[in-house]
Amino acid sequence: ARVGNTRFDYGVLLHDLGLSHVATFTQRFGRTREELEAMIKSGIRKLNRSEAGRLSKAYADSAQLKQREGRITEALQDLETAALWDPENQDIARQSARLRAQMDEALKGRMLEGSIGLARREYAQGNLLSSRQYWQAVLDSDPQNSEARESLERIGQRLSEEERRQADELEKARLELRLRQKTASAAGLLERGLLREALAAAEQALREAPRDAQAGELVEKARRALEAA
Repeated sequence: ARVGNTRFDYGVLLHDLGLSHVATFTQRFGRTREELEAMIKSGIRKLNRSEAGRLSKAYADSAQLKQREGRITEALQDLETAALWDPENQDIARQSARLRAQMDEALKGRMLEGSIGLARREYAQGNLLSSRQYWQAVLDSDPQNSEARESLERIGQRLSEEERRQADELEKARLELRLRQKTASAAGLLERGLLREALAAAEQALREAPRDAQAGELVEKARRALEAA
């Protein structure tokens, strides 16, 4: 038998010598996962401010449960939904910002660790140009990384003139690819109607390549769209 957070279990075990009766009583405190999910799934068609606040809190509580279980992406989605129901709730906004920052930092850390491992491996195998690329990627993400800086200097001293030329060409191609990724991101944001974000992304691309025609054109398009909005 179960009512809310209260549960009573009773069972009878059959033995050769007779019967054994087993009873357990369980009392939980706070909303259970099932209750939170039921409240969220049931929905409320016509909400007043109080009802919207309660629904927002249900999503926020669900997010806390998922965060404790390590389901960070799902927790962030619940927090974003909670913010939609209660947009003036600054606590939810701060929780979302903290969680998003944690995700970004964790992702950055994993990417750095992966690049550092590859850079070390390529250097140990004598693939100086490949190692140089990985160390450069590490330095782009973490400008204060002393190991990356020292490794790039050491590799530069070992490279021959032909290898330096190849390294310069690879670096030029890398920067061009990075620029194209930024302009593609800006164009995508513009198509989705995210005008301010598109303008920021296009301006960042233009700062890195002031003479790039595509970046300049995207900046102008975003500015015109904002003025017309």
